[in-house]
Amino acid sequence: MKTLGDPKTKESIVIRLADLRANSPRQWGKMDPHQAVCHLSDSFISMIGERPISTLRNRAAMKWAALYLPFPWPHGFKTRP
Repeated sequence: MKTLGDPKTKESIVIRLADLRANSPRQWGKMDPHQAVCHLSDSFISMIGERPISTLRNRAAMKWAALYLPFPWPHGFKTRP
């Protein structure tokens, strides 16, 4: 599994973010680049404890489903606003 603790993974993500432009075409889903970066930022802020998130039980169940169920994440799935 890829993690930000791995220097190669972190470097590849930093490069992808640096290449992102306001007019970059969508690779997947409906978010434009600005919305995607805000969405990722909100997720990271929640995980480091600077913003409250849903109950621990809901979070644990969703995380388990996202990581371990053997099917692709559905297109159009509603995420945090």
